[in-house]
Amino acid sequence: MSVLLFVESPEEFKNFTVPVSRESYFREIWLPIAEKLELKIIPLFEVGMSFSNQDIPIILKELNLLENEANRLFSPDEHIFARISLLQDGLNTLRNIDNLDFFIG
Repeated sequence: MSVLLFVESPEEFKNFTVPVSRESYFREIWLPIAEKLELKIIPLFEVGMSFSNQDIPIILKELNLLENEANRLFSPDEHIFARISLLQDGLNTLRNIDNLDFFIG
């Protein structure tokens, strides 16, 4: 299983997806950092949750916190950094789409 972002609506963006992490890697690497930082949104990715474009700023904020902490823990070539960047880019691409509903999980 994998964690990924996909657009639920609007219809013209339904093919937009962003791979986030293998589920086991998410549990082993992402979740412990998120829990240490007491993040609220990123842990929800494990079970999956729907979001709107209004949620993007808080998700990006938590991703930045996660990335900063991961910088202290891992070498720059650790896989988490590429996936955080990919997710940040994807969210920024979606940021200004009206009536956006997307799912991460």
